[in-house]
Amino acid sequence: PGRCAFLSHYCRARRKLFWARKRAREGRDEAMKRVCLSELSAGQAARVCEIRVEGALRRRLFDLGLIPGTLVCCRGKAPCGSPIAFYIRGAVIALRRRDAAKIFAEAWA
Repeated sequence: PGRCAFLSHYCRARRKLFWARKRAREGRDEAMKRVCLSELSAGQAARVCEIRVEGALRRRLFDLGLIPGTLVCCRGKAPCGSPIAFYIRGAVIALRRRDAAKIFAEAWA
């Protein structure tokens, strides 16, 4: 039941992001805000817009499917704040807080 419930939450988040971006493009709503992935709270979804990571980590993230335009959902954070678990393209990936702070996404307010 946990995976199915999470997938339905992921689909709702994806629809919500789609309509928020459409309203923002049409100028009707300024609901989208740019945040780094380390600022997302558990359960919050966002669409990646910029990746400022360099070197081998950048290539690794691209290989895992974390590219601009990808929908990312924060699964949870460790008690100390690092690492942070993200649901990306059907897989759960953990990133250090300092690495997640270099990845920017659009989230609805």
